[in-house]
Amino acid sequence: MKFVPFNHGIPAASDRGGGNDYRQGAFWVCAIGLAVLAVDYPVVGFEFLNYDDPINVNENLLITNFSLDSLRSFWGGYINDLYIPIVYTFWGILSLLAQLMPVSPGALNPLPFHLANLGLHMASALLVFRLLRRLGCIPQAAAVGSLFFALHPLQVEAVAWVTGLKDLLSGLLALLTIHCYLRHIQRNQEGKGNTGGWRDYCLACCFFMLALLAKPTAVTVPLLAGVLGYFCTGQPFRKLARELLPMLALALVFAVVTIAGQPEGAVPYTLNMWQRTLVAADALSFYVGKMFWPGALGPDYGRIPLLILDNPWAFLALFVPVLLGVAIYLGRGKRWFPAGLLIFVVALLPVLGFLPFTFQKISTVADRYLYLALLGPALLVAKGWELAPWRTVRLVSLMLLAGLASKSAMQVRGWQDSFTFNRLALEVNPASINSYNNLGSALEHAGDLQEAQQVYLRAVNFAPNNSDIYHNLGSVCAQSGLHQEAILHLEKALQLGSSRRTDTHMHLGDAYRKMGNIPAARYNYQQALSNASIEQYGDDEIAFINGALGSL
Repeated sequence: MKFVPFNHGIPAASDRGGGNDYRQGAFWVCAIGLAVLAVDYPVVGFEFLNYDDPINVNENLLITNFSLDSLRSFWGGYINDLYIPIVYTFWGILSLLAQLMPVSPGALNPLPFHLANLGLHMASALLVFRLLRRLGCIPQAAAVGSLFFALHPLQVEAVAWVTGLKDLLSGLLALLTIHCYLRHIQRNQEGKGNTGGWRDYCLACCFFMLALLAKPTAVTVPLLAGVLGYFCTGQPFRKLARELLPMLALALVFAVVTIAGQPEGAVPYTLNMWQRTLVAADALSFYVGKMFWPGALGPDYGRIPLLILDNPWAFLALFVPVLLGVAIYLGRGKRWFPAGLLIFVVALLPVLGFLPFTFQKISTVADRYLYLALLGPALLVAKGWELAPWRTVRLVSLMLLAGLASKSAMQVRGWQDSFTFNRLALEVNPASINSYNNLGSALEHAGDLQEAQQVYLRAVNFAPNNSDIYHNLGSVCAQSGLHQEAILHLEKALQLGSSRRTDTHMHLGDAYRKMGNIPAARYNYQQALSNASIEQYGDDEIAFINGALGSL
């Protein structure tokens, strides 16, 4: 059977003017690349953020001192509870480039990391264009769909945040997997399976493995390839299942590896299946809403499961998946329509909340989780634009696309440094304890201790039982010479079960010493020393604590 995507296929070169079609394709490739640059280029001047960038990149000794030992660590086990060796290797190589252009002693230059994110996103946008062309869209329609994918404000988080490279690299490798698999189908249907079809299949398997090594959520990629294979190329279900079975088996292995790496108590609550279904429906409803109206975007929406389940109207979120199911059923005659909707839903399955994951302690939903999922809406936009009967509809569509690009350009600016970023996060979610802590930390490092203290005091109103806030507040008070206040806050942190008992006791010891209470100072230094080995402090830190104790 011949490859006939969406009932009309890609015309042969002889039927479409050959060189003219090539020139059209080249024009749209350049246009897409320039559009991505126009919106996202400011990221190359951005800093590292104190939002996971330090632990992953710029303060990670395995990255900043990249070596063969680093590679052995990346490939030999979990780093920060994840097995994503491709990403850490990529960051390690970028750190070598960053060290060739130092900004200050001992500090990494963020430029290569932001350039890498921008380049990966541009490559993905161009690959989406190529995929849409392979699925039969005319060049203009494929370009519109690709621009929707590339310029939607929901993509800003992955592009502007250095740690977002996980989503970008995994997304690009996933798109390559799907592209190679569709090319495999096409060549088989054209009778060329022996001359390249199976080579494309092997390439698809390789790219899929790399995608899994970049981010475990790539486990859904075989299902995405199956959706396009079934709805868009007319492949029999049994043949698809047989060909995709090895990939699904590989996905299962990586799913087990990922679950094994999650620490005990990563998510501090247990939900039954009905509750998980409600959480997943809420997440899906949230994503659909943000896709159509991308306002108030930020890194922390505070949409935790317990908050959702406490809402008596939570069951209303079930209407969205039901409506999507009805739309898929009613639109099955237009094969591109159920394909686009299913891609959107299937790509999100690992992060909807059916299975618990660590970030759920902060929020079940995040913009970056939509990176690959927006391939589905991009397909719908491309086919909708192509089939629109009036020029006015197309013109309005282009105006809406320009509006999305403008919103993205404004959204990008909120990620330039830790001050701007965390203030943006608090505008979106004024109860974000993580953002209060990060903003206070940024102000503290900048020497603005008074403002940092005010930020932490505001955070106490939202989380009066958060030990980290009291620890940070006590630390700032101690640095400001407010030793009595520091002691009160640090003692409160210990009462609440401080996760950094060594540091908390050290700060208390310093405060008591400066207040002249030597017995209390000695006790806290001794407690810091006993906790240091438990919390796996290095020899230098332990020597420092011994020095403080010996000075009494």
